Amino acid sequence: MSTVRLVPAGAPRSALAERAPARERFGGARLVRGRPLEGRRGVGSLLDLGLDVLVDRFGICVGIGVLCWLPLQIGSELVDRSRASAEMELAVQVLLTALSLVPKFLTTAFVCLVVAGHLLERPASIGEAVRGGLLRLPGLLCLVGMQLLGTFVLFCACLLPVLLSPWLFSIVPAVYVLERRTRGATGEGGSFVVRWSRGVATAFERGVRLVLGWGSLGRFFGYFLVATLTVNLPLSLVVGGLQAPGVREELDQLLGLSGGPVDLSLTVLTAVFVAIGTAYAAILDTVYYFDQRVRREGLDLELALGRLEAGGERHP
Repeated sequence: MSTVRLVPAGAPRSALAERAPARERFGGARLVRGRPLEGRRGVGSLLDLGLDVLVDRFGICVGIGVLCWLPLQIGSELVDRSRASAEMELAVQVLLTALSLVPKFLTTAFVCLVVAGHLLERPASIGEAVRGGLLRLPGLLCLVGMQLLGTFVLFCACLLPVLLSPWLFSIVPAVYVLERRTRGATGEGGSFVVRWSRGVATAFERGVRLVLGWGSLGRFFGYFLVATLTVNLPLSLVVGGLQAPGVREELDQLLGLSGGPVDLSLTVLTAVFVAIGTAYAAILDTVYYFDQRVRREGLDLELALGRLEAGGERHP
């Protein structure tokens, strides 16, 4: 398709300069400017759009992330302060590591509603995002268990579970939250539990099917690697510094406070930094979901047709 917009004959040069969003070549991928969901996006464009959304909706996305991560951070802090045996402490730490998928999936569920509203130009409030995420909580917990099981199966098959599992499950939460057809709408027969189970299974199958392909794999690891090196790794270093043994004693002496307020402040601050990284990852996964739908299903053309039918665009 041509990207040049047609103009009447004899129009001034300024009108001739009016064109559809410019496309630039970057490493074989196209960077598309204009409407967020116009055309296919490469790694650089996915990262740019994700960062734009994070900056524009920083407060709501990070606030949701903090609420999701804070209970787990408090639980980890209580484990560190307990006097349990080394074996028990190790078992609890392993459990907390597995449970870290829960706030990750929850953050993705809440944040993807915000991102979808931003990209579709239908802004969602924090109340709508939280309510929508809570309604999908049982299904999301089921998907967490499915990812843990899938990771274990990949580990037993020696198929690089640390790399493949995040890719295969990258857009499954977004599919489950954003697509109504996967929430109990698959099949008319059966009880509510049966239809709900079908919805979860459909979200899993559709999410995995949408990302399959070598090009999709390359784009995922491209933005995943860059985001890890530029955002998540620096934030992890800050979190590790805050949790260092000597930091709390120095803050106690500097502020003249007892251990309680300092520990609480550091726990909240740690949750904030973890939430920033998780929110950015959730935003990128949601942008990746929309890009896969543009590539596989022509979502951008569907949205453009909807705008034309609604009379939202006028061409000369």
